[in-house]
Amino acid sequence: VIMIFNTSDWSCVDSIKVTGIVQGIDWSRGSLNKIVFARAADFNSPYYLYYCDPKTGATPTTNGVVGTLPTWSPNNSSILCDNNGLTKVTPFTRSTTVVDLAIKSSVKWKR
Repeated sequence: VIMIFNTSDWSCVDSIKVTGIVQGIDWSRGSLNKIVFARAADFNSPYYLYYCDPKTGATPTTNGVVGTLPTWSPNNSSILCDNNGLTKVTPFTRSTTVVDLAIKSSVKWKR
């Protein structure tokens, strides 16, 4: 379960049911109001990027793009993730571009 908290009083305001293993959650910026995260069915399965509205009962969806540790760009036009190297993803599509094969770790866009 992904739980979303109000940081002023730490009350849980929403939750999203997710099975499997979740890695790297990032919230979009501005009015898009989406989260992206990597999910694998189990420890032997690949991680895929999933998108979801951050509200109770929302259903995460994937376009089948493999990746871990996703992060939204400042204007939500791209997501960076690790897919055997730093990879740029056009959100909600299968369009990917390898940015740097040598970078195989978490990165974060500047907020």
